[in-house]
Amino acid sequence: MTWPTYEIKRHFLARMPKDQDILQTIEQFCTTENIHMATFSLIGAVSKVTYGYYDQRLKQYVSFTKEGSFEIVQCTGNVSLLNGSPFVHAHILVADHLGRTTGGHLFSETLVFAGEIELKELIGDIQKREQDVETGLNLWTK
Repeated sequence: MTWPTYEIKRHFLARMPKDQDILQTIEQFCTTENIHMATFSLIGAVSKVTYGYYDQRLKQYVSFTKEGSFEIVQCTGNVSLLNGSPFVHAHILVADHLGRTTGGHLFSETLVFAGEIELKELIGDIQKREQDVETGLNLWTK
C-alpha cells in the first residue's frame, strides 16, 4: 500500500455563516477557491443536524435528522474530487443540553448556529472518488 504525501498550500481560518448548511458551504468555498484537496476541522454549534451511517449489508446510507440546540463536539473531514467537482466527506459528533452525544456520517441539511472552521488546502496528487463495486461507496481510487 502506498500512502501519498501532501504539503499545506494554504491554511484558512473562518467563521461559518449562520443558518447555512455545513457541507454546501464548504463545497461552495472550495469551488470558488479552486481547492481540490483539503482537510478540515469545525467547532461550534448547530440548530439542525443530519447524520447517519452506511448499512454495509444493504449498501446504502441511513440518516437521521434532529432539530434543536447541539454543540459540535467534533467535526472533521476532507475534500477531494467526485465527478470533477469538490466533494466533502465528513463525520460529526454533537452533544445535546444534557451532554448526550450522537453522530456519524455528516449529511445536508446540517445548519450552523455558530461555527469556526480550519481548512488546510493540500498540494500533492489529487484524490478522486469513484464508486467501489465491492462496498458500493464512492472511495478514493489511490
